[in-house]
Amino acid sequence: MTVTADDKAGDARRGEPAQPQPRLVRAAAVAVVALTVSPIVIAAVSLAGDQWYPVGDLSHILFRVGQVGTEGTPLVGAETIKGWAHPGPLEFWLAAPLYRLTGQDPRALMWTAAAVNVVMICGIARVAWRRGRFPLLIGSMTMVAVLVHTLGPERATSPWNPFLPLFPFLLTIVLAWDVALGRRGSLVWMAVSASLAAQTHFAFLTLSCLVVVWLVAWAVWWRRLVVPRADPTVTPPGPPWAPWRRALRRAGVVLGVLWLPIAFDAVFDLHNPVQIAESIATPPPTVGPVDAIGLVGRYVRPDGPWVGGAEPEEVFSAVGSGPAPVVLALVVLAGCVWLGRRRGLADVVALATLASVLVVGAIAATSQIFLPAYLYLTQFLKVIGAVVWATVAWTGWRLVEPWVRARPARTRVAGATAAAVLIGSAAWTWGDAVGMETPNPTDEVAAQRIRTQLNDVVAPDERVRVEFVGDYFNIPGPGVISWLIQDGRDVLTSDGAHGLKWGHAHRWQPGEDYDRLLTVAVHYTGNFHDAVRSCAQDPTMDLVASYDPLDPDERAWLFELGLRNLADPRSVTPDDEARAAELAEAGARISVYEGPEVCGQPPPD
Repeated sequence: MTVTADDKAGDARRGEPAQPQPRLVRAAAVAVVALTVSPIVIAAVSLAGDQWYPVGDLSHILFRVGQVGTEGTPLVGAETIKGWAHPGPLEFWLAAPLYRLTGQDPRALMWTAAAVNVVMICGIARVAWRRGRFPLLIGSMTMVAVLVHTLGPERATSPWNPFLPLFPFLLTIVLAWDVALGRRGSLVWMAVSASLAAQTHFAFLTLSCLVVVWLVAWAVWWRRLVVPRADPTVTPPGPPWAPWRRALRRAGVVLGVLWLPIAFDAVFDLHNPVQIAESIATPPPTVGPVDAIGLVGRYVRPDGPWVGGAEPEEVFSAVGSGPAPVVLALVVLAGCVWLGRRRGLADVVALATLASVLVVGAIAATSQIFLPAYLYLTQFLKVIGAVVWATVAWTGWRLVEPWVRARPARTRVAGATAAAVLIGSAAWTWGDAVGMETPNPTDEVAAQRIRTQLNDVVAPDERVRVEFVGDYFNIPGPGVISWLIQDGRDVLTSDGAHGLKWGHAHRWQPGEDYDRLLTVAVHYTGNFHDAVRSCAQDPTMDLVASYDPLDPDERAWLFELGLRNLADPRSVTPDDEARAAELAEAGARISVYEGPEVCGQPPPD
C-alpha cells in the first residue's frame, strides 16, 4: 500500500509514526475490501457455466456494445421510452473490450458491470482508509455490503442502465466529501465516477450536479459552519488557490474528454440534449412533489429498503410512507451538524450537510419520475438512505472515539464487534450470489424459440421490417429484433427510432422500403387485450412463427376463466386464482405474423 502525504498526516493525528504500514495491517485492510466485494465476485463467477441470451433493454445494450469501434459507434446512451436517449455512451465503451476478448459472449456485459462495481467499491474503501483507517473502512464497507444485499447480486452485476450507476454515484458522493476535506486529487476521480453515473442514466446527471453544487457551496461557506480543530488530514478549500486551480483544470480536461461524444452528437447527429430538453419542457404525468416526499420517506427510514425494509407496489408504482421519515432524517442530520460544529469536526459537518442536500434533492429528482414509478427507478434512493444513516453512525463514532481508544480492551471489543457485523453483512448475500440466475429466463427462452423459427423463414438477403405489439414491458419483442440482427438479418424497425435504439442502419422511417413486414404479437396471461388472438383473427395475416409455454388445454382453461370472471367474478374460486397465477409464471405467448400492416394493435381509448 503506497504511503501518501495524507496517510502520513493521518498517522500523525492518531499519534502513530509516519511509516509504511506493516504487512499484517495492509493484508487486513485488503481482506476487509475483498470480503465486501465477495458477493459480487461470487455472482460473476456463478455465470461461468451458464448461457445468456439477453432480451428487453439488455438486448439493446448488447447490440450497442457490439457497435463500439464500428461506423455505428454509439455517441449517446441507452434509449428510453420517452423518445430520447440517456446522455452518454460510456457504459457501452467500457463493456466493449471484454465483449470482444470473450468472443462476443453476452455474459461479458455482466462481468463488466461486476468489475465496474468492484472498482467503485475499492475507490470508496481507499477514501475511507485515508480518512479514518479501520473504523471508517469497516463502517463504510459494512454499508456497502448491506447495499449489495438489498440491491441483490443480480443488480450488482447488471449492465442495465438504472442499476449500473448506483455504485459510481455512491463513489461520487464519497469523493466529493474527500475533496471538501482538502484532497484536491480526488477531483479527477470524481469527474470519472460522476461521468459514468450521469451518462448511463439521466437521473444521475441531476443528482451528480447536485453534489457539485454542494461542493462549490461548501468551498465558499465552510468557514461559517465550522472551525476545524487541529487536524492535518482536514484542510478544507482555501488559499493558496493555485493548486486548486490546477486540480480543477485537470478535472476539466477529463470531463472534456469523457463528454466529447455527447458534444459531437449534439452538433452533428441526433441532437440528443435538445430532445431531452424538449421532453422536460413537456413531460408526461410524473410522481409530483407531494408523493415524492412520501417515496423518499420510504427509503430514508432507519428501517427502510436500504437495509432490507419493504418496497410495496400498487399498480406497478412504488408506494411511499408519508413525510415523517424525511423530517426525521433532516432533524437527525441537523443534530449531526450541530454536534460536529461544537466539537470542531469538519468531516462530520461536511458529510451531514451533504447528506441533507441529497435528501432534499432526492425529493426534487423523485418528483420528476414518469408514472408509473417502477421500483427499478427508485433504487437510487437506497443509496441516499444508506448515506443518511452512515452519516449518523460516523458522527456517533467520532463522538465516542476518544473514550473507546482510551482503553485497549474497549478498542478490541469495538473492533471485534465491527468485524463480526461486516462478516455477517457480506455472508448475508453469499447464498443469493451462488444461485443467481440470468435476467428474464422465461422471456429469453421464448425469444430464442422465435429466433430459430424466423431464421428459417427470413432470408439473409431480404430487408424485413419487424414491429412488436402487446409487449407492454418491452422484453421479448426487443429480444427477437436484437437476435435477428445478431444473426445477420437486414432488419428495420421503428422501435426506439428517436433514441437510436438499434442504430442508424436499423431505424425504419416512414416511406422507407422493405421486402416483408413481420408483427411480433405478445400476450401476457391476465392482460385484457390479446394481441396474438387479434392478429390470428385478421384474414390478411399469415402465421410464420409461434411459441406458447402452455399446452392447448391450459390455454383454453385460462380463456374460459377470463370469460367467467367477466360474467360473474364470484364464480372464480381461490383455487382458480392460484392455478391462473401459476400458469402465468410460465411466461408470455408469442406469435409472429406476416402481412401488409402491423396487426394486433389495441383498440383506441
